[in-house]
Amino acid sequence: MTAKEEVAAFLREMPDDITFDEIMYEFFVVENLKISEEAVRNGEVRTHEEVKEHFKKWLLPDLDTNPNARVIEMLYDSPNDLTYEAIRYHVSVLEKIERGIESADSEPTISQEEMEAEFSARFAE
Repeated sequence: MTAKEEVAAFLREMPDDITFDEIMYEFFVVENLKISEEAVRNGEVRTHEEVKEHFKKWLLPDLDTNPNARVIEMLYDSPNDLTYEAIRYHVSVLEKIERGIESADSEPTISQEEMEAEFSARFAE
C-alpha cells in the first residue's frame, strides 16, 4: 500500500470533526511506528533495561521537573550533529516515558504479547 493509500484509509476511519492537529499527531505516531518496525527488522533494538539506562539521567525523580531543564540537560549530553528531527524524537521519548511511568502506577497494564497482538491488528496490511 502506498503512503497516499494508507493516509486515505486512515482518514476514512477518523471522525468528521477531527482537527488538523489530531491528524498530524496520528501521522507522527504512524510514522514513528513504521520507523520502529524497520529498526526491529534491522536488529536495531534495545531491551527495556537498556532504554531505562539510556534515559534514566533525565527521568530521575530528584531532577528539576521543568521540561526545559530536562531537554537542555539532554542536549548537553548529545552529539553536536544532532538534527532537529532527532531532538524532537528524544523529547517525544522522554515525554512518553514519563507519561508511561505515571500511568503504570494508576492504570491496568497489558502483557507484551497482548500489545503486539493489538498493534498487529491495528496495522495489518
